[in-house]
Amino acid sequence: MLITRAINPLRMIFWGSLLCVFDFSYSSTTTINGQAATGFRFDFLNDFVGMLLITIGVHRLSEFVISSSFRTSMQFVFVCAILNCIETFMGHFVFPTPVAIDILSNLLSLASLCGTALFCWSMNSLSSAYFLHQSAKSWLTTQWLVIVVWVIPLGLLRLLVLGAYLSGTSFHFDLGVLIIPVLLVFVVPLIHLFVSTSRMRYEAEGISSSYVP
Repeated sequence: MLITRAINPLRMIFWGSLLCVFDFSYSSTTTINGQAATGFRFDFLNDFVGMLLITIGVHRLSEFVISSSFRTSMQFVFVCAILNCIETFMGHFVFPTPVAIDILSNLLSLASLCGTALFCWSMNSLSSAYFLHQSAKSWLTTQWLVIVVWVIPLGLLRLLVLGAYLSGTSFHFDLGVLIIPVLLVFVVPLIHLFVSTSRMRYEAEGISSSYVP
C-alpha cells in the first residue's frame, strides 16, 4: 500500500482533533432544587463530529500492513476512538449519571491516554517503514511528550479518582495559581501532536508529487 493512502486519514485526524479541542457550546437544562436534572448541550464545534473523523482516520491508517504489533496497537486505538464517539454523543444530553458510568468514563480516559501513546508509536513505525525520517523523529518526540506529560500524571490522577469512587469518598485536587503553568505544560504534547500529524502528511504529499507512474 502506498504511503500516499495515509494523507487523507491524517487530514481527518488533524481536523477532528481541532474540533475536539475547541469548545463553543450552548446548553439548555431543567433544574430541580437548584441542580441540573435533564436537558441538552450542543457544541457548535462538535466533539462528536470530531471523534467520528478521528475514528475513520484511525481505521484507514490501521489498514497498513507493517507488523502484528502495529495492527494490535491500531486496533486498540480504534476501539478507544469508537468508545469516545459514544461518550461524546452522550455528552449532548444532560442527565444525572450513576457512579458506575463515572467509573467507566474514568477507565475510558485511562485507556485513551494509553491509546494516544500507542497511536504515536504506531505512526512512528509507519513513518519508519516508508522512510519518512523527519516524521519518524517527530512522532518519537511526540510519543515521549505524551507519556511524560499526559500518561503518567493524568493516569495517576485518574487512578486516584477511581479509588475515590470505589471507596465512596470524595477527591479534590486544587493547584491554585499553579494551574496556569501546568496547563501550559499540558498543551505542549497536543501542539506537538498536531505538528507531527502535519509533518507526516506533508512528507507523504512530497512523495506523491515526486512520484512518476
